[in-house]
Amino acid sequence: MDAQPAKRFVSVDVLRGFDMFWIIGGGGLVTSFTALIGGKTHAVISKQMHHVSWDGFHFEDLIFPLFVFLAGMSTVFSLGKLLDVQDKWAAWKRLIKRCLLIYLMGLFYYGGLADGWEQIRFVGVLQRIAISSLFAGICFMYLGKRGLLITLAAILVGYYILIAFIPAPGQTQVGWSIEETWAFWVDKNFLIGRSGDWDPEGLLSGIPAIASCLLGVLAGMMMKDKSLADGKRLKHFLVWGVGCLVLGYVWSFHFPIIKVLWTSTFVLWAAGWSFLLLALFYWITDMIGWQKWAQPFIWIGMNSLTIYMTVAFVNFHGLANRLIGKDITGLIGDPWANFVRHAVQMAFIFLFLRYLYKKKIFLRM
Repeated sequence: MDAQPAKRFVSVDVLRGFDMFWIIGGGGLVTSFTALIGGKTHAVISKQMHHVSWDGFHFEDLIFPLFVFLAGMSTVFSLGKLLDVQDKWAAWKRLIKRCLLIYLMGLFYYGGLADGWEQIRFVGVLQRIAISSLFAGICFMYLGKRGLLITLAAILVGYYILIAFIPAPGQTQVGWSIEETWAFWVDKNFLIGRSGDWDPEGLLSGIPAIASCLLGVLAGMMMKDKSLADGKRLKHFLVWGVGCLVLGYVWSFHFPIIKVLWTSTFVLWAAGWSFLLLALFYWITDMIGWQKWAQPFIWIGMNSLTIYMTVAFVNFHGLANRLIGKDITGLIGDPWANFVRHAVQMAFIFLFLRYLYKKKIFLRM
């Protein structure tokens, strides 16, 4: 943990906090609130708070790739200054240290050695972020914008050809159930640990996840480009956002948007929304300067890794129950009691994050 780094763009921390908000309990808070309204509003929002079972896209499916996208942006901010004032060796050390820390945190998050070596989960959310950041960071250090774009295209097109045109071993034709895909075959034959035959954050789908991180790198480069005026930078974010959505949508007619396979179209569709959200928060907080409303998101964004790990081991929901008691259901009814529990839970989390922020204690990606 170190002191607070120099501020660059409020919008990046706000977007990171917005993304993490849903992971640490925001989804439960919002759905418990819409349950009070009921009707179509609750049905629509509740549906968006759950992953699609196979192909398609809900709001919940954006949270993880947005996390990877932001890790790519953080790579630019983390390594950019070192490359400017020191050398690539210093950047290499920073990159390896950062990615190793995130990977080890991922192992610990999923249980570590609690059930023995054979039950370690070597892949997962933080592990994917670490590996994607490592490869994206190497590309950032050695490739210019053109090289990054070529690498991005090669990953997306190469993964498309493999999944959509080449049958997996043991298959006579390309299949679209998980057991018929290359992702399943690679995990079954090469993935060790407690993941079993297949893992949604498995080995092969980690390759297109690097593309998601590279898109974040490109966004970070746009953000840091001093030659871009505010309006032009905003325009770049909007153009990239709309462009990724259009390309992802058109391509999806042949290569479906599937999160568990992290298809190329999923990369583009998620990146499109990520760019548009970045544009929105950049316009509101960095251009207009309307920032007071976003302070809770800044608390989260400045300590995203800290709170991600904390909620895994601290039962904030249990703390809320201890405070309000079980009798509240009989007093105000189940829907209101559920909402109050989630609201108190989030209040505890925000108070914890505010304390860290005020004390300038930060553990960042």
